[in-house]
Amino acid sequence: MNVAVPAGVQVSLAVPQVPLPEPSQGAVDPAVALLRLARQYPDQFVRVRFRADGCVVGRFDRDGWTAIVRAAGLTAALTALGLRP
Repeated sequence: MNVAVPAGVQVSLAVPQVPLPEPSQGAVDPAVALLRLARQYPDQFVRVRFRADGCVVGRFDRDGWTAIVRAAGLTAALTALGLRP
């Protein structure tokens, strides 16, 4: 394992982090979120990709995957789509 990280590294390693949701937004259960997305886009494939800079919600159509919304986190993405109660 020590071989994977060189000695004397002067630059910090990047660690993917997502800002915490605002207290008013609260955390969201990913399973519930996916069910909401599925109801919003019936008979279509939807996905949520978590990345270092947030998450991307997308759907699959004839042209491939299309991003629907990009947000700092899943809670913000659902809010942007109007799927938060």
